[in-house]
Amino acid sequence: MKSSSLAIHGRLRKVFLDTNFLVAFFAEDDDLHKESLLVHKRIVLDKPELLISWPIIGETVALLRYRYGYEEARVFSGTLSAYQIMEVSNAHYREAMGVWHTRAKEYRLSLVDAITYVLVSQDEVLPVVTFDQDFRRLGVSTIPA
Repeated sequence: MKSSSLAIHGRLRKVFLDTNFLVAFFAEDDDLHKESLLVHKRIVLDKPELLISWPIIGETVALLRYRYGYEEARVFSGTLSAYQIMEVSNAHYREAMGVWHTRAKEYRLSLVDAITYVLVSQDEVLPVVTFDQDFRRLGVSTIPA
């Protein structure tokens, strides 16, 4: 049975940060920036472990750099020590490709989204901090819900 990332008293112990949340948070001109600040404020009260992966880092740096500028990407890259970086194995990539092949047509799922789905669906159920509704449609707990 999978355990939950919610502790006994409803406090978050771990959360996985998605690219669209990170981009919104680090780019003041992003349409979701203000909402990302509110979500961040709510999350940090519990002081959970903040999890990301190298695919998320790469996607976030690229989107920040090309949509908003070098400075936004540089600021984000300077915060990496605040996160626990989850390792992505070849087996994860293979499983993610299977998820992508079976679900990408129905949902707007990128390969990075499929990798995230595989990572957060492992031994422990991890909520994903995201504005992407497709994660919820896949049965993943999201913040905001």
